Amino acid sequence: MTDFELIAIAYTGKRVDYWVEQLRVLLTSVLDRRDGDERPSFKRLSAIRAWTDLAELLSRSDITAAMSREQIVQHAHECVRSGEVHGLLHVAFETNIASKLWHALRFVARPVLDCWMLRNIASQHPQFRKLRIFLVPPRSKMAVDVEYQTDITDAWARLNSAPPPAADMKMLAVFGARFKRDCAASYAQHAEIQLFTHYEEHPNLSPTLRYFGCSKKACLLCEGFLAALPSPIDTRGRHGICYPAWGVPSSRSAGAKTALIKLENMLVTRIKTFLGAFGQARKTHFAPPTGQSTIVSSFSGLTVQEFLQRQDMVRSANKTETAMREKRLIR
Repeated sequence: MTDFELIAIAYTGKRVDYWVEQLRVLLTSVLDRRDGDERPSFKRLSAIRAWTDLAELLSRSDITAAMSREQIVQHAHECVRSGEVHGLLHVAFETNIASKLWHALRFVARPVLDCWMLRNIASQHPQFRKLRIFLVPPRSKMAVDVEYQTDITDAWARLNSAPPPAADMKMLAVFGARFKRDCAASYAQHAEIQLFTHYEEHPNLSPTLRYFGCSKKACLLCEGFLAALPSPIDTRGRHGICYPAWGVPSSRSAGAKTALIKLENMLVTRIKTFLGAFGQARKTHFAPPTGQSTIVSSFSGLTVQEFLQRQDMVRSANKTETAMREKRLIR
């Protein structure tokens, strides 16, 4: 393994350890449910040396050690690169179990997969061969300043000039303590905000593209904040979820303050619209939640050609489905 691959594994160590544990528990539970007569079907996987070595490593008690972690990731990567392992998993296990094992394998192998992806991109696109990679250190948790913490009734008053009805007032009182506790709770910064802060603190660095590509789509607040900056930063899209624990560290940038004001106004408008017309607001103002996490990030924008190709694919799929329904006399 290259030095860069080892650095990538160490940098994502916590995530790797999580998926290693998920893989180990899943594999152990499956083997425990098998009868002695059924074990030979699992032995068919021994034809793949990488899988055999990986299974042995997962059975060790020191899987969280740095050296074992590197070996597990290396063997998981070999398994993922081998089409035979994917096929044998579906032969040896039920479909849902095989899919879960393959899903966990891909996440365990992800640090090395990402390095290989970058290598392939650089080999095909010369402009990426001088790419510089900076490791952004994890940020400690932060909390909302006391001056910005507010009572639930004050928050309601800021959103609605009219006093709440008696029934709503009782409901607000029930959630008052929880609201205050949630406002004061510490939380982890989202990846997009960590990247923004990193560039703010290091003005000598400049992103090659005004684009933050993460494994997860941006939340409503991150996407709204980045889009409201004087020089907007694109993302691969948002998943439509608004988390209660979110914030941007104090910044000297006037653009960040302006973006926060725009984001605040947008949120207030949406909340008021939501409170005034619940059904219509859900249909026209709120993006539906979508899948958040994928193995590889992708750009949110589509070229005209890609868009037309996707339309043709959708039309073709609809025609095929209609033909199948008519053939099977399904109405």
